[in-house]
Amino acid sequence: MKRNSVSAWLVRIYLILWSVIILLPFAMLLLTSTKTSAEFYAGIWSLPKDFFSSVVSNYSAAWAKGNIGNNFINTLIVSTVALFLSLFLSSMVSYAIARRKLRCAGKLSTLFLLGLLIPGMAGLTPMFIGARFAHLFNTRTIL
Repeated sequence: MKRNSVSAWLVRIYLILWSVIILLPFAMLLLTSTKTSAEFYAGIWSLPKDFFSSVVSNYSAAWAKGNIGNNFINTLIVSTVALFLSLFLSSMVSYAIARRKLRCAGKLSTLFLLGLLIPGMAGLTPMFIGARFAHLFNTRTIL
């Protein structure tokens, strides 16, 4: 494809439009998080009157009331443990399927691939019922 061909320009225009579509919600999020409630309801796309004080007050209130520090630590712990467990277990299983001469290796591989087709949201209701039964709400164990 030539550098200045029509198809190159169409690809560039498409990528620019796609970038705007992707970045627009983030811009809106940043803009609305720096406003007071009155400024937000006055106009979504208007700029805040006092940007610095709005940022300090809104983010400090979110940090204090939303318990963001504790939630960040929980996220860090859970995602790190899940990452290492997933890597460790999946590498062992994939090695066994690929290297060992198993009669059912093809079926086992197909079974794992079919498991990837089930969406994670399908398991939330049974997990919720099990967590309620085991009294594990508001603990890191259930995460």
